[in-house]
Amino acid sequence: MHAAVVAATVVLGCLWAWLAKRRRENLYEQKSVLVVGGSSGLGLALAHELKRRGAEVTITSRTKKTLTTLKRKFGFKTAVVDVTSDESVASLSTEYDMVFCCNGLSIPSTVHDLDMSKMYACMDTNFYGVVRVYLHLLHGSSPGCGKRLVLVSSTLGLHSFAGYGAYSPSKAALRSFYESVWMESSQAGLDLSIYYVSTINSPGLEQENQTKPEVTKRIEGSSYGRGADPKNRAETLLNALPAPIVVSDAITRFFLHSTEIHTLADYFTWRVAPLFWFIFQWMTMRKVRNMAGK
Repeated sequence: MHAAVVAATVVLGCLWAWLAKRRRENLYEQKSVLVVGGSSGLGLALAHELKRRGAEVTITSRTKKTLTTLKRKFGFKTAVVDVTSDESVASLSTEYDMVFCCNGLSIPSTVHDLDMSKMYACMDTNFYGVVRVYLHLLHGSSPGCGKRLVLVSSTLGLHSFAGYGAYSPSKAALRSFYESVWMESSQAGLDLSIYYVSTINSPGLEQENQTKPEVTKRIEGSSYGRGADPKNRAETLLNALPAPIVVSDAITRFFLHSTEIHTLADYFTWRVAPLFWFIFQWMTMRKVRNMAGK
């Protein structure tokens, strides 16, 4: 009897895993997908994995030559897009089933080397660039159309440390923006997800390491492991969707759920804060839905 129960449990577990895998595969099969910033790093890894799962993939870059090479080599559809330009983003089609915003720029520096040009550059690419894409897609959506936009934030958008005074605020802004608009966006036919991703071994990382302060490298330590491979980061995201919030690894999950506790009052508040936030979100969602129905 005991052996039969164990066998049945194993069979059901395998069946559940197979069905879950099929559901994930079917999520992308024959879907039209746009990967903004898809010429390298996470974006290119997503493009490859999406194509493997049956999606029709279009990638964007600011550089036509790069796109020509990738189109010839891998067969992707391409579009030259600069997310820092309203006119360039406006040229995009709004008919995609899914859009991944992988555009990103990191300029690490000490506070002594921080200046407004670095702040503007990071904000324009990492935050305003994503908002431009969002607004463009939102205006092309309608209730019930079921489109999805995936925002790519960062572990450093949750909490930060020395060296990322220009980068982290731009990724934190994405988190706040997502929390502000996701309910209304869903009502309008554009579902949102946000991906908090840790270090990715990419050409962008190699470039930022050239100017990264030594203290930042010491803090990051061993974050450049096998998990930082772009393919791994891409699979983690695609396997988790359509979840609204996705994290790339355990450290990022700690960052997501951590809070600062300085006093006894902070400790007791922390104990009940999750329940408060659950109730607050439920009430907010209810009000948004009621207003949408009027």
